[in-house]
Amino acid sequence: MSSPAVIPLAKGYKPEKLIFPVMVSEKLDGVPIRMDYIPKFGTTGMSRQGKSKISIQDDMKEFHQCMENRGLHAAATFVGEVTSSLVSGFKDVSGTIGRHKVAEGLQYNFFEYVRASEPLATYDRRTVQLSSVINSLQNPKFKFIPQYMCHDMNALTKFFHNNPIRRDQEGWVIRSLSAVWKPDSRYWDYQKIVVTPSEDLPLEKVDEAVSKDGVPLAMAGKLWAMYNGNLIGVGPGKLTHPERHKLWLQYQEEMRKGTWKKPMMEVTYKRDPTYDALREARFTCWRPDKD
Repeated sequence: MSSPAVIPLAKGYKPEKLIFPVMVSEKLDGVPIRMDYIPKFGTTGMSRQGKSKISIQDDMKEFHQCMENRGLHAAATFVGEVTSSLVSGFKDVSGTIGRHKVAEGLQYNFFEYVRASEPLATYDRRTVQLSSVINSLQNPKFKFIPQYMCHDMNALTKFFHNNPIRRDQEGWVIRSLSAVWKPDSRYWDYQKIVVTPSEDLPLEKVDEAVSKDGVPLAMAGKLWAMYNGNLIGVGPGKLTHPERHKLWLQYQEEMRKGTWKKPMMEVTYKRDPTYDALREARFTCWRPDKD
């Protein structure tokens, strides 16, 4: 079981659920980070799951010194995505941050902020505060991700039309101006649009799902597909629990009889040329027309 997230989490895009007005910002393909600034004490940085990272310790000291030098004494939490000027792609950036040594060339791109003294401040206020703080640091290592206002659905549709997602961009993030700080939760006031290409692949084999205590659950867990001559893992994605139970029983029965036909399935994933396999591959639907 994964650890609780220490940052707010976005839902997938459903325009009918949006609460206008909204801010739109670029979704970078970086590593999420939370930084807690405590005046005169220090700044700590952690991953989305709340784990500290040795690789960013020097940058945390530099950030803290910049804050102190500017006389910014409001305790606050910053959230952003870490990218690198030395390597590209999520896998390589994540690997750099995960190493047990200080990393160089990291870039901190901030999009979320909340002061300890204003825990219920709405996103419009927090964005103004964040922009003011980061821009005042005058340090190119720490940047504010620009935000674009859309007052209604027509304005948002026009924005997307005029700003198609680039090849080097993961997508867009949409935040309601009325949204308050809610870590480890998903609400419709925080949505994302991410490019998710798909592949039709044969289901080679099925692993049984197990509980966090290792107890078999009698349903499909990880799926295995053939991609470019290699077996790759695929998450169960949109398979419901009843469908996963049925698939596991079907797989066991047909394997015993030697009649497993390796059905075709549509798999979505995140676009990332640095991966030899498919990044975050997930089951979407069956493709009986291609069996």
